[in-house]
Amino acid sequence: MAAAASAAEEAGRLILRRYGTVLMVRDKGVADIVTEVDAASERLIRRCLAPTGIPVQGEEEGGAEGAERRSFPRRVRRFLEAQAGGYADLNLSLFRYFSEEEKADLYAPDFAERVSQTNAPGVLLDRLAGAPADEPLDRVLYGDLTLYLPDDLLVKVDVAAMAYGLETRAPLLDARILSFAASLPAEWKVGWRTPKRFFREAMRGILPDDILAREKMGFGVPIPHWFRGPLLPFLRERLLGDETTRLGLFRREALARMIDDHADGRRNHANRLWALLALTEWYRAYAPTGA
Repeated sequence: MAAAASAAEEAGRLILRRYGTVLMVRDKGVADIVTEVDAASERLIRRCLAPTGIPVQGEEEGGAEGAERRSFPRRVRRFLEAQAGGYADLNLSLFRYFSEEEKADLYAPDFAERVSQTNAPGVLLDRLAGAPADEPLDRVLYGDLTLYLPDDLLVKVDVAAMAYGLETRAPLLDARILSFAASLPAEWKVGWRTPKRFFREAMRGILPDDILAREKMGFGVPIPHWFRGPLLPFLRERLLGDETTRLGLFRREALARMIDDHADGRRNHANRLWALLALTEWYRAYAPTGA
């Protein structure tokens, strides 16, 4: 049992390092802290981390809006909730917006029945389980390489670039580079405080130091602000209007509560609301009548 917990903690650290944040609670097990991160538990974790010199939170992707989306309490809460399940469940928690319990509260009965035979988490979990690797980090990277990269990141880049007639290239996806990178030991791929450590060191003397030391710069957009301001009326109309209600996808009261919590600043549901909006618009356009 202790060995399994230790492996889960190490897997969690590996995955969180990859995302630019390290959480290492010294001399305290995950179960001994809390599962709901309030102000007191946040202070506790910060005190535990202080002697290590490890930064609790660095620059956030997407500026202020990105920082809100990936705030310290939210990261810790997700970490604590998922860590007990090991690296696969933890990695899944970083991608999904709703737990199974939250879906049950949100989905209308007919829609819940329609999707009850699907297993969306299994798409990722099965890929990680079947990865040709032993290290948890390499299994996670295999999942990124075969799912997240081709089905998400590269698609978005191509669509955005081609909208303006730009051809993009990804030289780091050259098969020889990928093969070499995959052969590196896990400890060379990540560092406690330096993401992409091996690559940065390889480029030292070739790229300027200020480029090598620069924090990750993502492509975040201010969806939280939009859904509290200029797009809030549109969001309410598209998700709470009579036409959407007739589709029978969601419990209207649960959805209205989520929108109100976001609009009033009590919670940041921007990504969730964006996902529900996208699903609703897709359903209007493509779902067969009566589906």
